[in-house]
Amino acid sequence: MKIAIVCGHFLPTMGYMEVYLAKEFFKLGHEVNVFTSDRVPAYLNAILQEPLQQGVKTNAKDGYTITRLKPWFSVGQMVICNGLEDKVLEFEPNLVLVIGLGKLFPKPLLNGKKRAYQLITLLGDNSDTHESSKRKPILDTIKSWLKHPLYAKAVKYSDHIFSYTPETVSIVEKIIPQKLRPVLVEKSINISLGFDIGKFFLSEEECKSGREKLNIPEDDLLLITATRIIEEKRFENVINFVDDYNKTGKVLHYVIIGFFEDDYGKQLKQFIQEKEFSSRFLCFPFLDHENVRELYLSADFAYFPSAVISIFEAMGTGLPIVLPNRANVSHIVNEGETGWYFNENEFVPAIEKAVHHLSQTDRPKLKRKLAEINKTKYSYSKIAEGIITDSTLPD
Repeated sequence: MKIAIVCGHFLPTMGYMEVYLAKEFFKLGHEVNVFTSDRVPAYLNAILQEPLQQGVKTNAKDGYTITRLKPWFSVGQMVICNGLEDKVLEFEPNLVLVIGLGKLFPKPLLNGKKRAYQLITLLGDNSDTHESSKRKPILDTIKSWLKHPLYAKAVKYSDHIFSYTPETVSIVEKIIPQKLRPVLVEKSINISLGFDIGKFFLSEEECKSGREKLNIPEDDLLLITATRIIEEKRFENVINFVDDYNKTGKVLHYVIIGFFEDDYGKQLKQFIQEKEFSSRFLCFPFLDHENVRELYLSADFAYFPSAVISIFEAMGTGLPIVLPNRANVSHIVNEGETGWYFNENEFVPAIEKAVHHLSQTDRPKLKRKLAEINKTKYSYSKIAEGIITDSTLPD
């Protein structure tokens, strides 16, 4: 088939869902063209400093084509370009996959015109993304006025809606007209975020060599987190726990990846330096996939304070995961097998449970088991296959 992926931003070096799907669709034998803008979201400007080029370019490594358009409007994550529909129609796709309704970019394709292609929309709306702007009610109102009509159009005109968190449907139901809510439920198919098995996989030899580089003995426990280090994620709580745990005479190291050179990042590093066991903390900026994977392989388990793609990447290397007990991540781990959940005020017991379990477990054997389970369930190759199968089934 000819597949068009339509998304406001497309950043191959960051590895978001749209990047992996483009790669996997091509590997499945399809012709893939990504239609996007030449902009980088503001929050990533500090990481991606190289400007993106307008025009058409084929990704030589992964096989797909990228068509970048110049926006006439770009604020925050919202971006609008003229000529999008014409460019997509020139490609003559069999399947159009829309990602990121809130960026406004896909609007021209949600027009209800007769078309010769299947239109599917991916939605990942969850409580984290919808609560993030509540401190700015005026901005929230403006965004709602701009974005909510697009959700209604997507529900009305898409052939299928793929939802990749368990709470997506219930959240989107609240922002579309009541008459469209049964339509949303009828069209919705549950999927998940995932990981690239070519980039995140288990290598027991590298587990050992990674430990040696960090100078951490195999018997010591190592916790890891890879995410944007921002104040809302309250890393002080887990840092306090790690320091207190070490005060009991036991050993727990903590690797934190994702620091910015901003005020909060500097404050958090200073907070760590003031701890009694500060030497058992290792802080890193954003790293490329290879370096992140190397650190995952060195670790014994991972903690994530919110729903991020890094969760699945860590699971690809066989790590058990500790997550907050929230609806947007409730599908990810099997409690006690592939990880642990904690309620709002029960973070410490969950970490203690994980530490106790890992202290009495053959950790290399556990990693082998979990890497195989997670590859079967969350690899993007499997997710891409499922999207194609479900999109081409007759109604």
